Amino acid sequence: MWFVEKHSLTYIYTAFSKPTDLPGIHEFTAMGLVDNTMIDYFDSDLKRKGPKQPWMQEKMDKNYWDKGT
Repeated sequence: MWFVEKHSLTYIYTAFSKPTDLPGIHEFTAMGLVDNTMIDYFDSDLKRKGPKQPWMQEKMDKNYWDKGT
């Protein structure tokens, strides 16, 4: 017997047309969510995609993060 689970994958991108000087507000951000839980994140200040869940760090190799950046 097969069991089917449904999951959702969403990426949210936010960009401003010009830089802001507000703390915590980045010119560009991207975040990935699985079932409404953040799994990875990138912003224009860090300039690096990184995991937000331990299992993402464990399962995805360095090449995945480099290509995503």
